[in-house]
Amino acid sequence: MKKKNSDFYNKAKRNDIQFAIQEKETIISFLQKKFTDRSRNSIKQMLHNEVVVVNGEVATKHDHLLNIGDKITITPVKKAKNKRIRGIEILFEDRSLIIINKPAGLSTLPFGNGAKDSVFSILTYYVKGKSRRHEIYNIHRIDKEISGIMVWAKSELIAEQVKEQWKEQPPRRGYVAVVEGKLPNTQGKYSSYLKETPQKTVKSRQDAAFGKQATTNYKVVDQKGAFSLVNFWMDQPFKHQIRAHAKDMNTPILGDKLYGASRNNLKKLALHLGELQMQHPNNNKPIVIDTDIPSDYKKLF
Repeated sequence: MKKKNSDFYNKAKRNDIQFAIQEKETIISFLQKKFTDRSRNSIKQMLHNEVVVVNGEVATKHDHLLNIGDKITITPVKKAKNKRIRGIEILFEDRSLIIINKPAGLSTLPFGNGAKDSVFSILTYYVKGKSRRHEIYNIHRIDKEISGIMVWAKSELIAEQVKEQWKEQPPRRGYVAVVEGKLPNTQGKYSSYLKETPQKTVKSRQDAAFGKQATTNYKVVDQKGAFSLVNFWMDQPFKHQIRAHAKDMNTPILGDKLYGASRNNLKKLALHLGELQMQHPNNNKPIVIDTDIPSDYKKLF
């Protein structure tokens, strides 16, 4: 895969990124120009994590003034090894929350005879193994077919607090996907009006009377042959929004037969919720969680 400076998944390659400063400006202004798919809070987190070095010295203040000729090095964070329980990776855990990386093909909640094969069942067993008083509460869902970050609460009160918080300030969600073909531009946005059907699929039209308006932002990370690797993000997500908009742009997500895909090279729907930014319900401190791009995606580029 070619090295790109602008996507938040580059740290998976564990290579330093270097820049030479051409004009005077603050460090956060410079980093926002280079990492266009990161939010301001995410860039502040980079500085907090001490991965930004200016002229050999670690820079942590967002208003640090850069001068012409300064040299910046970005050193990707080396993650500590996370816990794994029955295929689920625990990315963050404290007394209130568990944030996980769900594999594709695993349901959020149990259905019928599949009670043992759900995130809820696995996490319930996990927390009860630590304390009989602990329970687990679902805050949001992602489709069974896709992989990625999920936030769970260890009490009903915390779950309700987070849900109310998200109504006021939705978390930033960043996705990565493999799509068929090429996007209209290397970076842009697509808007339409979406409506869920009785069959639980989502239809998209350019008609304000049809449904709810939704906008999906995208940035192409890499392209090779029949496929493109793309970052997607949105402010107010609608069910199947990215899947429906990818279809509208004639670049359906690989493996998404429901929304027009003709190929299934990875034997799964190639959509991954890879970044989530939220505030902790107890202290309002930012939580920034991101994951490596799925390894099987990389094999296509």
